[in-house]
Amino acid sequence: MKGQYFSFDVVVASLMFVLALVTLFSFWAYITQTSNQNLEFLRKEAIRISYLLISDSPNMGIIEDPLTHRLISLNGEVDKATIAERIRNANSTTRFCIQVDYFDPTTFTYSPLSDYVCKGKPLYTFYRGVRVVQSNYEFGTVLRIVLHAAQTG
Repeated sequence: MKGQYFSFDVVVASLMFVLALVTLFSFWAYITQTSNQNLEFLRKEAIRISYLLISDSPNMGIIEDPLTHRLISLNGEVDKATIAERIRNANSTTRFCIQVDYFDPTTFTYSPLSDYVCKGKPLYTFYRGVRVVQSNYEFGTVLRIVLHAAQTG
């Protein structure tokens, strides 16, 4: 049987190779579809949470005036204690850890808006424009709302 191109072992090996390729392609397609669905869920959840935070809701909203999108202020300064409490309220209603930072134009970096800082790798980041009042000086800035996996323990 020398020189035969279509011997039994070549046919079986070819079928196993094709079966392995089909299995690999099916697995890749499933993983891609699942990750896209997860990313879409995270995007929708981030938008929902940002709308809760960027509202004048008495429990979770960190906005004082819905028309100007001004952050809650007290005596001419951002009221970080109230904002921290409302971010904790928002954290308790979702399965994510929410961290809110604001862009500080004096240092050109993002600074935490409250003492509540999440640990671990961020899952999704969302940006919203707001206005901040500090020492009777009002300026526009960007909030960075970061969703992390929920903290346990």
